[in-house]
Amino acid sequence: MWWRKPRTVTFWTDLSPDTCLRQLREQTDQAELTIFSFSGCKGSKAVLSTSDGHEFKLWKRRYYHNSFAPILFGILEAQSRGTLIRGHFDMHRPVKLFMMIWLGFATLIGTPLILQTLAGDMHGDNWVGLIVPPALVLWGILLPEFGRWMGRSEERYLLEFLETTLVARPYLDALPVEAQELDNRPLG
Repeated sequence: MWWRKPRTVTFWTDLSPDTCLRQLREQTDQAELTIFSFSGCKGSKAVLSTSDGHEFKLWKRRYYHNSFAPILFGILEAQSRGTLIRGHFDMHRPVKLFMMIWLGFATLIGTPLILQTLAGDMHGDNWVGLIVPPALVLWGILLPEFGRWMGRSEERYLLEFLETTLVARPYLDALPVEAQELDNRPLG
């Protein structure tokens, strides 16, 4: 579900944080809104970005609207010989807030409506009081999941973009074997 804990990723690169930011700016279009573009943002590169200090956001340019598609929120942490890139996939905070308000409102208004309908005589259009409130809650749960499903390939695309642009590799792959935490449980 969309309210679950976001998927986290950690990468390592030998580049400095400033070089990483420069590479990201060169390989992406900054998210500047315009009405003269089918995607809604200036430029034509496949990935859009914003950055603030050593924090950045990456998302795939799309030519349809999907508020629930994944966005990679990341931070660059300087290390002695390179940069640790920590990130997580999530949707914009205002979208999550709106969905929480939607579900809260639908539950708060719908519950008394269902109880009142069940307590009264079942005649006329009473079925509306039984169908509409659960449908609004179900819509608030399924719509974000459908949006995530529509953007299912975007997470993989953004990870590959990050790996190639910053010459990065998953963090555990970058560590020598003796420094990795190994799971030493028996199989089976």
